[in-house]
Amino acid sequence: MLELEASSQLGPSTHGPARVIGETARSGPEPGGAPSVAIIIPLHRDSPTFRECVRSCLALRYESFKVIVVSDTEVAVPSEVKLVLTRAGRDTGPGEKRDLGMRVSEADFFAFIDDDAAPDVHWLSRAVEIFDDPTVGAVGGPGVTPPGSVWAERAGGAFYESWLGSGPYRFRFRPGRRRPVDDYPAYNFILRRKAAEQVRGWGTGFYGGEDTVICLALVEAGWQIVYDPSVVVFHRRRPVLTKHLAQVGNVGRHRGYFVKA
Repeated sequence: MLELEASSQLGPSTHGPARVIGETARSGPEPGGAPSVAIIIPLHRDSPTFRECVRSCLALRYESFKVIVVSDTEVAVPSEVKLVLTRAGRDTGPGEKRDLGMRVSEADFFAFIDDDAAPDVHWLSRAVEIFDDPTVGAVGGPGVTPPGSVWAERAGGAFYESWLGSGPYRFRFRPGRRRPVDDYPAYNFILRRKAAEQVRGWGTGFYGGEDTVICLALVEAGWQIVYDPSVVVFHRRRPVLTKHLAQVGNVGRHRGYFVKA
């Protein structure tokens, strides 16, 4: 257990030193020839889906990675996982948590996933290959409906995947063709360390739309953002339509602030 001050290269600090638990633990095999990756999970609240997210991350088929959970309150995690407590004295946003997770890591890449998602076993290996192109600063992939979802969740997933629900952005929720993008959600977002340092991290306390902020900064700095359908996570759907629409509306409203700006 230790306290760690913020790095000026990865976004502004909005609170005091973080409390790090499990600093010496390593998730996955010892580092070898593969680039190192820090999987950063900004925790909203403890839940069965969060615990499934952690289990799935630990089961990834990749040579060199760590799992970092960033939370405002202490939560039980496996010994292989590094838990970072914000010590902010308030609820922090996901962008703030992601910045803090990056500050406690020396990895070559940062892989961001939401606490209600679970990665495909080849998630990291397929993403890291794309970074062989030195102009690529970030990679995203689809967040598909998990296998075994109940009917109401499948219905929510079908809405996301439809033109009515997502319009031209349906590829974010089901595999589409590989393409460059200028904005991508953070539930499945892998970031090159050099690019993260150049744009100074996420740099916002917004809840929803913070991913638009960093994507705009990356594009402005000259980095490519690539969507690839093979970089898959399984993203839990809202089972009730009203909750689903409220979630879409909340994120869309915050994204609109940045578009207008």
